[in-house]
Amino acid sequence: MAKRFLSHEKHPSGTIALTDSGPCVTSPTGPTRTSSTQGKWPPPFREASLFNLSSKEAVSLGKRYAKEDFDAGHYRLLCYGLWLGPLPEETRLYHKYGIKIEPVASCEVTQGVTSGADAYNTMMRSLLVQKFGTDIFR
Repeated sequence: MAKRFLSHEKHPSGTIALTDSGPCVTSPTGPTRTSSTQGKWPPPFREASLFNLSSKEAVSLGKRYAKEDFDAGHYRLLCYGLWLGPLPEETRLYHKYGIKIEPVASCEVTQGVTSGADAYNTMMRSLLVQKFGTDIFR
């Protein structure tokens, strides 16, 4: 079983671990996600702000967050539920396009989190397809 690393821990290879939600995904050059990243790596997603919102409010906020992240060059898709680590497709998206898959909640989620994350992903996918082309998610 793969060891789990916190976002501040170093992987034995010297790279920074990006998640503590499962087997780590590492970036060969990415800085830690806390402190100032100066646009090199996205800051942690703000899922706590979605937790107690209604679906309608969360959808609006999720879309806004996606646009803000895209404009800042922070490409990510959100997931929730049991995350078992990066799949080959997730690894391909990260290495080829810099798109990170970020777990935002485990198995206990609210309607706000699911609605906000789904709206975020819909908006982000649309923006990424415009930027990179229609075949990146196939």
